[in-house]
Formats: sequence, C-alpha cells, structure tokens
Amino acid sequence: MATTADHDPLRHPASTQTASGGKIRARRATRISDFFKPDRPSKRDPISGTSFLDLPAHIRDRICEEAGVGGDEFIDLNLWTAKDLCFCRNEDAGQPPNVDDWTELQWRGPPFAWCCRCSQTPFPAALLWAGSHLIHDEVQAKIYSENVFAVSLAGNQGLRPLEMLSDTGLRELRVLYISICPCKCLTPYCQKPDMEDFDDRSERWEFWDSTQILVDNAPHSRPLGCISWTDKRALSQWQRICARLRENSRPHQLSLYLAANVADPQTAMRILDPLDGLPILKNLGINLGHHLKGFQEFEPKSFVRQVVQRLTDTIPDKQFPFLALPLELQIKIIQQTKMAHYRGNSVHWRASWPHWPLNYWQTCDGKEHADRYYTTESGDVGIVDDASRDLDPLVRRTAFCFLEKSAAFNNRCQCTPPGTLFRVSKAFSVAAQAVFFTENMFCLHYTGSSLDQVASGQDNIYPLALPSFLHFLPHKYIPSLRNLRVILPPCTPDYLAPGQSDWDEWVWSIGLLEQLADLTRLKLEIHFSARDVDPYYGDGYGDGGPEQRQIIADFRRARIHGDAKAEKAMLDAYKRILGPMKRLGPELRALLIYVSWPLCDLSREQRKADERMLERMIMGQEYDSAKFGKRDSSPYSQPRDYPSPY
Repeated sequence: MATTADHDPLRHPASTQTASGGKIRARRATRISDFFKPDRPSKRDPISGTSFLDLPAHIRDRICEEAGVGGDEFIDLNLWTAKDLCFCRNEDAGQPPNVDDWTELQWRGPPFAWCCRCSQTPFPAALLWAGSHLIHDEVQAKIYSENVFAVSLAGNQGLRPLEMLSDTGLRELRVLYISICPCKCLTPYCQKPDMEDFDDRSERWEFWDSTQILVDNAPHSRPLGCISWTDKRALSQWQRICARLRENSRPHQLSLYLAANVADPQTAMRILDPLDGLPILKNLGINLGHHLKGFQEFEPKSFVRQVVQRLTDTIPDKQFPFLALPLELQIKIIQQTKMAHYRGNSVHWRASWPHWPLNYWQTCDGKEHADRYYTTESGDVGIVDDASRDLDPLVRRTAFCFLEKSAAFNNRCQCTPPGTLFRVSKAFSVAAQAVFFTENMFCLHYTGSSLDQVASGQDNIYPLALPSFLHFLPHKYIPSLRNLRVILPPCTPDYLAPGQSDWDEWVWSIGLLEQLADLTRLKLEIHFSARDVDPYYGDGYGDGGPEQRQIIADFRRARIHGDAKAEKAMLDAYKRILGPMKRLGPELRALLIYVSWPLCDLSREQRKADERMLERMIMGQEYDSAKFGKRDSSPYSQPRDYPSPY
C-alpha cells in the first residue's frame, strides 16, 4: 500500500503534466513551498531583560511621560483627526501611518496626530501599537486622563470626533471643551486662512480666542437655532454626545466647559436639557452667548446657574463654619486657594513712579480693582487650583465668568483677586495673611531707565524695589515674609553712592527689615542685573550714534577678553551696596547673592568666588549658601549680547 508521502507532489516532484502536455521541471516545483510558508511564529530565543509590564507603576509612568503621553497637553480633536494635514517625516519615528487606515482606528482609541514641519512633538502612537492590550489600555488611559481635549462645531468634522470617541476615552476624560458656535466664515475657527496647511497643533488661546469671536462678535457670529436642517442635525448630535457622556462619565471627575451661541430660549433648552442625568461634574462652565438678552420673559443667567449648581452638587446657601475652625485648619484650607501659588511661582512687584497708575483689571461684576502685588508671573489671579489647570487666562477672564453681556455662569468665579480675602473680616484676614506672606516668594523688580542717566549721578532714575515695596506694604505684614528676592538694576561703579537719595532709601529699607522682619525665618536673595546691550532698544541709546557704538564695543571687549580695572571697580561697588546688610548678620536664615561682573564667559568661577566672599562678608566665614538651594547662576544676572547692526 502506498504511503501518503508517496503521493505528495511537493515532496516527490518528479514531473508535472500541463494541459498542453508539457512538463515542469521538478527543481522549479520545489520552490513553491518557499513562496507559501506557513504562518507560524518564528522560533527565537526568549528576549532577555525586564518587560515593560514588569516595571513598577511609577517607572512606567515616567517612561510614558518621557514619551510625551501626558503633560497636560491641549488636544484639538478637530485637528488631530484631520486627513488633510501636511505630515512631516521624523528620522527617529519614520513615516507617519497611512491616513486611509485611520478611519477605523481613530474612533476606537485616541486621535493620532503628527507634527507639521517638526514644530511640535509627534503624538506617540507607537506606544498604542506595542502589541500588548495591557500596554495599549494603560497608555490610552493616561492620554485621556492627563491631557485637555477640545472640539468645535466650526472645526474639521464638527462634533463627530467627540461623538465617535471610544467608551474608554469618555470614561477617562478629565477636561473637555465643547464649542457649539456656528460661524459665517468658511474657514475653521475664523483664524486659519488655509484649511490645507496647519503649521502646528492648535493652542488653547487660539481655540478660545476663536470661540470668543463666535460668541460675542456679530460679524462672525451666527446663532444656533431650531429651524435649519444643519442646526437640527447639530442639536441631535449634541443629544447623542450627552447620552454617551451619561453612560461613561465618572462622578466628580470631568470638568466640562460649554460655549453655545444660541438664538432663542427654545434652542437654549435644547442645549441644557440633555445635560440632565450627567454624573456629578467636577466643574462646569456654560456660556450661551449674548442673543438671549432680548427675551425678557426668559432669565438665562438664573436658569444656567441652577443647572451648573445642580450638576456640580454645590449648595450656595449653606455657609461653611470657617471661622469656627482652629487657625491651623483655616490655614490649610486657604492654602488650597490661589493665596498659595504653585511651587516655583512668585508674586512680582515692580517699583513705579509716584504718578504711575496701579495695575487695574475689570472683573465680572463690571468694577475695576487695583492691587499691585497680588499678581503672579503667569497672570493667574484668584483662580482655584482645579480650574487653573483647565483654563488659560483668556478663558478665565472672558468665556465663563458671570458677564453682564452674556448668559454665562461658572460655579466658581474666575475673577476674584486674592486681595479680597484680606477684606472679608479681621478674623479671616489673619489666616489669609499667614498663608499669603509665608507661602509665596516675593520678587521685587526695579523700574528701568537709561543707564547713561545713572552714570551721570541723577537720582530716582531706577526707583529701588525694596524701599518702594516696604513703603507700600503695611508694616504688620513684614514679620510674615519668608522669601524675598530683590533685583537690583544694572549699575555703574558710582551708582548708589552715599549722599544720593536712593542710598538713604536703601539704608532705611534694610533697617526696617532689621527691626520688623523675622530674620530667623527670612530667606533673602539679591540679584545684580546684568547690563543689556541692545543696539535697538537697550540702554536708551536709540539713535545709533558713536556713543552707543563705543558702549557696545566696551561691553563686548569685557565679555570676551575681560577688563580687570572695571571688574575691580564693580566688586568695590558691590561691597559698598551690600555693606548695610551687615546689620542683618548671622540672624538671617539664608542669603543668596548673584553678581553679573566679571562679564567674561571664562570668569564663571571668579563670579562664584566673589559671590561667596560677599555672602560671608555678611553671614560669617562658615556660611555656605549651597545648603539653601543656591543655583549656579541667576537669569537676572546673565548679560545678554546682541549682534551689532553696524
């Protein structure tokens, strides 16, 4: 009996008869198996090392952070799913995926985006295709939970990117902007003249700047109604989105900000009614535009206020017994407000002329408030922590405050300056004072002027920040200061000499700190600003004459080759200016001094040695400022150089 192998033509290919009677040589038939290999996993040696899933959670989070997954990025869903973007090639990442294959993938997971002209980092889509469901799920959850997402009806594909978002994405969302504002313009966002060429990803300010135009600006705005079939389709789409949010959102997690320019109360109800049934939101802001103001029988603000308070589970009438708490708990509570800024932020004060106005801003109540030292470097004034992560300054000040011109409401007013907490009551101001002056770094800037006037010995050219600040600040707050940074102006060897009025003010301010400040808790930083030689703007020499050329030439010569005579003169000036601080002495908790001379780039170690000498001149020979976090250099004391226009 013949075996199976005897009848296998691929194993015994002696010859093959064709339809025409010809034969195929056996050696050619044996190659068929090479072209149709079975789909079997290759037998490779196991990969040595630690798997990604075997790493601890905090290490995996760090890897994802380095890969660009999180980081509080702003993601415009309309642009990240666009098919007409001009993709660029990254040598490390290779070619971008085939756009035609995204149709199904982009609705199952996060939107995939690649940078244009390499202006921004490409989206790390490779992590989602790592071959493991566990890695995919973990990365996908981080993408949606650690970034800010936005979608606009006027953008590419309208609200469809949000409508088709996966259940996992909706479940993990933390911050979501939705703009339901039709526009008369043909281009998206009224800001982009060309739909086919996006230079980079949309930023928050650009998204909300265009949204504000759609809400408030009549030439661009077209209110949403219930008559046209396009508006009806948008409202139906909005209802489907709310239904999916009801099914997938988690309580007390999502911060939702909605801007809808509606034409009448009926459309407003079509926008607000689908929100009923949503889980309790972390934060909610609603702006219905300015067209509802003409309907006197309908009170949009009160109605929107009720919706926001109901969906955020806030009880405005029930007062919290704050003053009944111990002072320690009061301080802990106020530390959660913007009285205590983020780590690294400072409260900036700039000395001004006596006739200069204060820094005014208009809040949502239509009144102007002035407060010179309750302004942060990033412009965050009176914003609670959770909302400041979600909204940029433009949104905080215009989009969702209780404005008189629109039916807008947010459950937290974003315009209240921190200074108002000092005026609630005397008992409340005690806790506010303890937080504001102990938790913040006060950075005192000088007011600039031309350096030639300083060299000529004129007074009050650079109003010193420290005397100006102490004149303005009530003396009862001085003992609460913990971190004080004084930025002195760029000076010449004869600046701030005895006999000048500024010298008397400088000595007075140091004496006041000696009397009133708690020196054992005060950290004092002194930064001597570098001289900026800008042939166009700096130093007040705008005529481009020979005097300016000589100053630039001397400065560059000192930068490149050094100037021993000028360096010695500047060191003597530093000793004279800092001499009155010997009264503060070793009682001071920490003293950090940064100088700008010698200017030569090769004299960095000499500058450090001079700084140590000046610090020990005041604090004692055993003092080491490195123990108190002193950096190698100061951004204020680094001289800048500009190319000569001549």
